[in-house]
Amino acid sequence: MSAKNSTLNSQPIKIGRMALAMCHAPALLLDRSNLLKKAGLKNFELKYFTKGSLSAKALGAGETNMAFFGAIIPAIANGLPARIVAVNSMGGTQLVCNKDSKVKSLKDLAKTTVGTLGPTASPTSILTIALNKAGVLNQVKLRHINRRNIVTALIDKKIIDCTSSMEPLTSSMVQRGARIILNEKQIYNNGKYPFTFVVARQDYIKNHRDKVKQVLTAHIKAQTALNNDKKTTYPLLQKYFASNGISLSNKAFKKALDTNIFQAQISKKFMTRLINVMAESKIIPKGKNFSDFVDCSFGMCVD
Repeated sequence: MSAKNSTLNSQPIKIGRMALAMCHAPALLLDRSNLLKKAGLKNFELKYFTKGSLSAKALGAGETNMAFFGAIIPAIANGLPARIVAVNSMGGTQLVCNKDSKVKSLKDLAKTTVGTLGPTASPTSILTIALNKAGVLNQVKLRHINRRNIVTALIDKKIIDCTSSMEPLTSSMVQRGARIILNEKQIYNNGKYPFTFVVARQDYIKNHRDKVKQVLTAHIKAQTALNNDKKTTYPLLQKYFASNGISLSNKAFKKALDTNIFQAQISKKFMTRLINVMAESKIIPKGKNFSDFVDCSFGMCVD
């Protein structure tokens, strides 16, 4: 092995993760456990980001090698040199409206103003797809508002009628009097839609496949623990959220976390349909296909 390759192999793998979102529970569990070390990774660094755009920027610049990411499909479509290698979570999007709203369905959103967390945020993408399917996309005004101000906009100032949301943001709005009109299953495809992903830079996949495999091994074990050992994992994550100012009762926390489905497999059929619908909904350019976004060489793809 050359000195240059030896130096590269000794460098830590840098993994980006998002802070304080239930859909990123597997990454949070990796950060709070020794699963990465058990998978054989001795040198790694988990870096957290408050915005998906910041995580994308870091991944694009090579400041991170892998990331747990939501709005990755638009980012790759716009040139991010990365590929999806596994699903992180599915489901997770809700439609939340202020208490005075008369909205009861997606079609009722026609001629209303709906808040979103940004044009490429995962809840925005899922809502856009759902509105397109309901035939009212062109009749709804989407207003992009940052996470810090969206609760005030919905509940206090009422400058938006409803918003696409995810946990724990949804619970915080419900505590303030908002109502969940459509839950994660009702909004689209019975909750069976990829929401967040595990992503790796293409050059890192080429040069460090072993490390990517080790991260995926740990990731699957984290998902398994979340699905099968809730008595251990849920209190651990609940404590983490509480230490960051998000306190929910045991029942509310479990309900919030259960809005997500944790599985790693990537459905080729559904992802292809999702990519096509995103193109039809003008979230990404037309002409893209499955292989432009996904690397199946790690065995995570199913028909």
